[in-house]
Parts: sequence; C-alpha cells; structure tokens
Amino acid sequence: MSWLSGFLFNPWMALGTGAVASPILIHILSRRRYRRVRWAAMDFLLDANRRNRRRVRLEQLILLALRCLVVLLLALAFARPFLSSGVFASLVGGSQTEHIVVLDDSFSMAAVSRDTTAASARQSCFDNGKGAVESIAKLVSSSTTGDALSLYVASRPEEPVISLPNLSDSNRVRLKEVLSGLNATQHGSVIADAIQGVARQLAVAPSRANAVVYVVSDFQRIDWRSQPSDEGSDVLAGPLSRLEALNADDVRVQCVLVNVARKVLGNIAIQDIRADRPQTVAGVPSRFIVRVANHSDEPQRDIELGVAIEGRRLPPIVIREIMPEEVVQEPIEITFDQDGANFVEVELLGAASSADSLALDNRRGTSVDVGAAIRVRIVDGEPSSDQYRDETFLLRTALRPAGRATSGIEVTTIEESELDDADFSDDQVVILANVGRVSRSASEKLQAFVESGGGLLVFAGDLVDVAEYNELLYRAGSGLLPLPLSGPAEAPPGADAIAIDSWDPANPMLRAFEGSTAELLRQVRIDAYLRVDEPDAAAAPMLESPGNEAMDSANRVPVIVARMNDAYRSPLIVEKQSGRGRTVFVATSADQEWNDWASNFSYLPFVLETVQYIARPSNHPRDQIVGEPLRCDVDVTRVESVVALRTPEFPTDPEILLKVNGAEPSLIATGDAAGESPERGLNSSFVSFGDTDRVGRYQFVMKRTRGGSLIQFATVNPDATESNLAAIAREELTTRTEKMATQYVADPSELVAVADSGRSEFWWPILLAVAVLLMAEQALAWRFGSRT
Repeated sequence: MSWLSGFLFNPWMALGTGAVASPILIHILSRRRYRRVRWAAMDFLLDANRRNRRRVRLEQLILLALRCLVVLLLALAFARPFLSSGVFASLVGGSQTEHIVVLDDSFSMAAVSRDTTAASARQSCFDNGKGAVESIAKLVSSSTTGDALSLYVASRPEEPVISLPNLSDSNRVRLKEVLSGLNATQHGSVIADAIQGVARQLAVAPSRANAVVYVVSDFQRIDWRSQPSDEGSDVLAGPLSRLEALNADDVRVQCVLVNVARKVLGNIAIQDIRADRPQTVAGVPSRFIVRVANHSDEPQRDIELGVAIEGRRLPPIVIREIMPEEVVQEPIEITFDQDGANFVEVELLGAASSADSLALDNRRGTSVDVGAAIRVRIVDGEPSSDQYRDETFLLRTALRPAGRATSGIEVTTIEESELDDADFSDDQVVILANVGRVSRSASEKLQAFVESGGGLLVFAGDLVDVAEYNELLYRAGSGLLPLPLSGPAEAPPGADAIAIDSWDPANPMLRAFEGSTAELLRQVRIDAYLRVDEPDAAAAPMLESPGNEAMDSANRVPVIVARMNDAYRSPLIVEKQSGRGRTVFVATSADQEWNDWASNFSYLPFVLETVQYIARPSNHPRDQIVGEPLRCDVDVTRVESVVALRTPEFPTDPEILLKVNGAEPSLIATGDAAGESPERGLNSSFVSFGDTDRVGRYQFVMKRTRGGSLIQFATVNPDATESNLAAIAREELTTRTEKMATQYVADPSELVAVADSGRSEFWWPILLAVAVLLMAEQALAWRFGSRT
C-alpha cells in the first residue's frame, strides 16, 4: 500500500481492480450446456457455425475486453490517481526537485509548549521542528523517492547537516539519526541569514533545478521587525524575496514556511545586568541595575532573584509584580571586599523559574574589575599655604572626605609648573583647577590621555588664559574643550547673584538632584564665570580622532548639561566625548572665589559623581552575547605573551592557549574553539576568542613576568531580544508575504495539503474514458448481434 500511495490518493480502492474478473466469470458461468439430439437439418446449421466460429469468438472477446476495461477504469478512478511533479519530470526526462529544509535552532526554539495531549506535553518547539522535518521527508518520499533533500540548521548555513541524493528508506533512516543528535543552540535568531545563504547557494548552483525551500521555525514577531535593509523591507521578507527572484522560465523555486510553535508558557527573562557606574571600587557600595521582562499575557508576582558574586551568595531579591510585556529595573547594591576580577550573577528562583518556558534566559552574569581606588590627579593653578585660600583644598576634601567611610578615590595634587613633566599613564581622572596656561606638550599629553579613555575635568578661574585655552585645548573644535571660551563675566552690580537655572537630571553627574534634592542645586550662588561661545546645533564641531572612525559621531557633539539664569542663559557645565574618554568643563571655579558652591551640600555629590562618570574604565573584557568575539587587552610589559583561556566548561574542557600578537593573535592549542582576528583599538596588545557559542563565564589567565598570575573575567550572555516568544499572527504574515509565492503552514499536519498541491489528479479523464467505452460496448454488441 505504501508503494501504491506514491500515485494513488486512495490506495485501498485499488483492490477494486479485482472486479475485472467479474465479466469473465459471468461469461463462463453463463455458458449453457446443451443435450445432443441428432436432427437431419442440424447438419446444415453446424456447417454454417463452423464457417463463422472464428468471427463470433473474436467479437465476443472484444466485448469481454471492453467490459473488463470498464470495470478496471472505474476502480482506478475511485482510487484517485495522480502524478507529482517529480514523477512527471522523470517520465518526461525533466529535472528532479531539490527539497531544502532550513531548521531554526536558535535558543527560543527550546521553549516548552503547553499542549493538552500527554504525548507532547512539555515538548519544545525544536522537538516539533525535528518532527516536521521527518514529516517533510515522508511526504516527499511518498510522491517520489528520486528527489534530493538537504537539511540546514540556521546557526551553520554554510553547508548542510546532511544531504541526501534520494529519499530511499535507508536514507530516511540516516536523516532520523542525524535529527536525533541535533539540539537547539544558545545563539539568537539567525534564520534570516540562513535563508539568505540558501538563496546564494541556489543562485550559484552549476545545474539549476526546481527547488522547494522549507523554513521550519517558531516565527517570532521580532524576526519580522521592520528595519532599513538592502531590500528596504522586513528582516525576513528581504531574504524571502531573494528566493522568489530565482524563479525563471525553466526553474521554479517555492518557499514553504512551517510554524512549529505551540502555545507556550509565559517567559520571564533577565534581560541585562550592569554596573551603574564605570568604576567599581573595593569597600565602596556599588550599584547594579537588573532588567527583568515579563513576556507573557498575565501579571507575574513575587518574582525571586538570586544574586551571587565570586565565592558567595547574597540574600535574594523579590520583585513584587511585573505586568504583561513590562520591563522593570531593579537596583542591587553590592560591596566587594577586595580588588581584582570578580563576577556577578543573577538567577531566577522559585515558582517563577519552575513555571517558565525558556530556561536559558533565567540567568545572566556580568564581569567586574574591582579597583583598589579611582586615581585622580589634581593640577592646582593657585596653590596657597592657607588651605582656605588654596584653589583645590575644598575639592580635595570633597573627593576624599574625612570619616570612617571611604570614597574610593585616591588623590594626587601637583602644581601648574609640574604639568609638563607629569605622567598620566596610571591616572584615571585629571582635574585642571584654575590652571592659567597649558603648554603645547602638556595639551598633547592630555589629548592622548583622554582619547585613550581618561577623564578630564576643567574648572574655570581668574587665572585662565582664554586665548591659550582656545588655541591649545579647543583647537577649532578638534581639541578637548567642548566649546571656545570668550572671557570672564560676573553678575551686574546690585543684582542678585546668578543661580543654576536648569540641568539634565538624566546625566549621571546631576542625577542625584531630582525632586526635593533639586532645591540644593538651585541654592548655589555664582558671582563670576567664564562665558563660552555657543554655536548653532547644526554648526557644532565634531571630533575626528585618528583610529576611532567607528565612534558614533553623535557622541562627539558638545552637550550642555546645565545652564545659569543670567540674561544669556549661559552654559555652566558642558561635556564632550573625545576618543574613548570625555572632557567636562565647569564655567566657574572649584573654590569659593567665584561662587559658594563648595559650601553647599550639592558640591560633594556633584564632584564624586562627576569623577565616577568620567573616570577611565578598566580594560577588563566586555560582556558579549553568544556568537560575538571576546577581547582581552594585555600589557606585555607585565605579563607573558601567552594567555590561557578557560571556557565555562573548565575543567571538563582543557585550557586554550592564545598567543598575544599586536595585530594578529593566533591559536596555538587546537581544540573545539578557534582564535578570531580582533578589531584594532588603542591598545595594540590583546587576545581575542571567537568561539563563544556557550553562555557563562570565560577566564583569561595571564602569568606575570615577576611571578604570580592575573585573571580577567568575561561573560557571554544570551541575546535578550530572543526571549520575546510572541509569534507573528498568520494574518500579518500573510500580508507581509502576499507579493511572494510563499505558502504558510501553521501546523506540520498541514504539510499534507502542501504536498497535495504539487500533485495533479487525472480521475476525470478516466471517467470520461469509461463513458466512451460503455457506449462503444453497447454499439458493438448491437452490431454483432444484428449480424448473427
């Protein structure tokens, strides 16, 4: 019956062909037996019968054959025969059809479905996808076993997982074995890239054949988000249109979208965890922000989060409620006992974790480089033995206040005369306080310091040489100063002192001044300040630093953070990014010569937050998502030139040795992972590792040249956008693909209908032939009978 199903819709009706024997049986059974009676006249009749016997027998055989053929054709018509495209092509000598299956193996396919049937309860979308692939192979083989089938997974679109020249029984067994060994990866969605890769391979194939491309996926709505692309359409619609463009007069490419998603449980995802400040200092409370999303249609309550750092677990945190499709930001305060590399991990616990449909995004980590202190160098432009007349005494006190609590800031003070010989290589922040003149060599050192990631804070004062600052620090927009200076200004005689009028509360320097604390900032009185020339926004200069072409140009535009309430609403605080660092200019003095800010309660938080904001970030590896390369800067003057990498599976997996090379790091220990060519940066010595297909903590272990080891952590997390399991509606998908020859299958069982659409039935010509044969039989029977 399985053989007959290759060309009959109702193979069991083929048993009706056995009825072809009925006319023969009727003919045999209806033969009458005569009793012999000798009669004289009979001799003449027998002689005539002998002369016409051959003609009569031939006529009877013709009528019998017609009646048998009518019965045979009737049985065949009820069996509904058909010809598939593959069978028809083989009959006429045409090309076979190539069936290409693209199976989405992103981590969202591991989501567990909520099915009412016990057999498929808690079955993942990826399991459904593997079942759909088997169904496709079975349906294709039921039409013809001569068609080829290739299986691709979205994470590896370069070559097929298996390529079968035909779909014989043995090849289908091979396919099933390969599918049993496949699992969903930890990568985000790359289904669009996979479809595009298949389209490229079909376009360059040496012998073009008809093709059917099956895309088996959960079809998340996020995959169809609109964004500018080469095709000017959706993320997936663009690659699908490339498949359609392959259609020609002699070649047909068809695309079938197979949705294997079922109703899934609500998914709670930890989207992000990161430090609230660029610097984390031992002994000082550090604030981390955790983003948790509720991708479900029901509110989630009492969500428990476990927090762990290297070596110990902290008390859990409970989020009272997250509404459907809401993302909440939960602050976590952590104090690290000692400096060095550390690791923070947040995990979903309790009932929310057990009821969640997707486990991979229930945990997220971040690597932290805990410093001993933030190193700040102050250049005092007006030193004095009287601490209250000294330009920087109050500033130093604010940065390192007395008391048991530490600010985590280490302050070094030099005078203006020492600026030319200063070495900023170990500093994270440099503060110029009423520094009158800056030499060319000092300005170049400061420029290199900021572009390499350092922070520069400039306070104005009565000693500042405006012309020299504009020439050496502003440099017509290519220097460090955000805006050019135009000279000192002060409040008119008899008028009230100038106050701070407005500011950006979202800026990290001033975010402490919201609500009731905003009044503290408004109480500051400014008697004098340096005016700056404020150009139009369209004419604002942009920095073009060598070696930082990839930097977003918007970050180099001067940003006015706060303004005063004078007649011109003059800028008080202006910032600008230069390379990897930034400069902040304060238009008044650091001491109380031009203002009373240092005696206001807002001075201390402003100074501390500003130093934290502009401090040079540590060089520890950045956190990445799965599939993105990790990079670790290496100081070859302090550590050896070979770095050992430990993956999350260490010690089960051995260490991988990476050799430091200024331009091209190379892998010197073979294994499953491989080295990647890193991007160029300001530090020419680094190692890079690209085989980040597993989430977790990676460790770069370096041996110091003077003994001991240095460890840097890096974290690889899942793509947060993949956590939203909402599928695109069938109506919306149909609308987006209405201009393409694309079929959508919402359930693998609908593949039968897709297979049927490629079959051409021909029962109606058979019925027409039956009618013709019946008429012919009746006409011949009358003719033969009239001559007898």
